[in-house]
Amino acid sequence: MAYEELLATAVLAPSGDNLQPWKLEVGADQVRLWRRPEADNSLINRHQRATGIALGAVLENLLMAATAQGLAPQLRFFDPTGKTDLVAEVGLSKEGTTNEALLQAIRARISQRGRYDTVPLSNAQTLALEQAAAGFERVRLYCVTDNAQKVALAKLWGLNDSLIFRNHSLHSFLYKTLRWTPAEVDQYADGLDVRTLRLAAADRLALKHLLSRFDLLSALNRLGLWRFIASQSTTEMRTASALCLVTIDGSDLPGYLEAGRALQKLLVTAELHGLSSHMLSGLPLLLQLNREDDLHSSGFSKRGLQALRSCDRGVRELLEVKTDEVFACFFRLGVPRKGRLDLRSPRRQDLIVQAVTD
Repeated sequence: MAYEELLATAVLAPSGDNLQPWKLEVGADQVRLWRRPEADNSLINRHQRATGIALGAVLENLLMAATAQGLAPQLRFFDPTGKTDLVAEVGLSKEGTTNEALLQAIRARISQRGRYDTVPLSNAQTLALEQAAAGFERVRLYCVTDNAQKVALAKLWGLNDSLIFRNHSLHSFLYKTLRWTPAEVDQYADGLDVRTLRLAAADRLALKHLLSRFDLLSALNRLGLWRFIASQSTTEMRTASALCLVTIDGSDLPGYLEAGRALQKLLVTAELHGLSSHMLSGLPLLLQLNREDDLHSSGFSKRGLQALRSCDRGVRELLEVKTDEVFACFFRLGVPRKGRLDLRSPRRQDLIVQAVTD
């Protein structure tokens, strides 16, 4: 297949729960990006917003990888609004200039969970991130490095992990995507390889045999389990060099597509400058759904909805985010305390196909 190495690099982009809601169709001198709306039916992907971010990320990966391989990509959008599944086409022609460092950064980027060493961002790293975001006119980047602000923001974002264990829909979907053994990883080639979660042996056993029972979780939550989970998540986030937020100027699908492109550009830029990253993909999308009053039939309690409203208000007040800005992506940057984990969740090779010609 033409451009095999290019496409294998492009699909290393992140997606919610590694569900890869895309298909890449390669022709003689072009690649078409298709949406797979059936890939992710989670609550977080209501209105296909998580899919939009994932499509933007894989598209930006494709554009960056093509440039790094000495090609000149020409981007043409079709219908990113969701009315059709064909999203974009990238024409490819020879240019001659390669960038091996960029190519290696794209391939090296892996979500790094766990605690980080709190190393301040350098001026060069901060400037590189600002420049990466500046190329997307609908996007605004907030990069929090002040320690007091990080502590406050980490406490708000600690809600992210605890929500999964307080909402039956979110909890059920997580367990559908977890891959517990290497054999399952090879069989499905999607979902989350539990080894990438960097759990201690006892925590992994608890995740598989204790926290998997939502009826038991409900009882444990009444005893404060969800608060413990939130505090653990908060502690991890406080160790980051930077906590970052990407907003867009509307909740339409083209906006989320651009947010995904900006996100991937930022993550690869961070990798180029010696920083690892970890995304909090669910919380910003749930906050927007709650602002739209679109979560009342989704299994959240009144207390859960209030927690989301408080988080939204707290983030906006802390960072002075305007009310018309839409939260798209949260992520953290830093240096993993236990060193890098060079293990990524798998990618489905059947989602790269050869175009059929007459």
